[in-house]
Amino acid sequence: MSIEALSIDTGTSISYAGDSLGFGSLESIDVINVDLHAEGEVSVRSLDTLVINDSTMSTSGNGG
Repeated sequence: MSIEALSIDTGTSISYAGDSLGFGSLESIDVINVDLHAEGEVSVRSLDTLVINDSTMSTSGNGG
């Protein structure tokens, strides 16, 4: 969670072995050329602008 704008670096790959991987911001979020993976859920939430380009969000389908 971020109070300010959140930007995940281009080319980043995040894999979380837990059920839910989530990002949130009270301002904007940029997810550009990023791979996000979790067991059950991947969520990205913004109260302002949300930009998702050329990114992969996947789950293994094994979550609760």
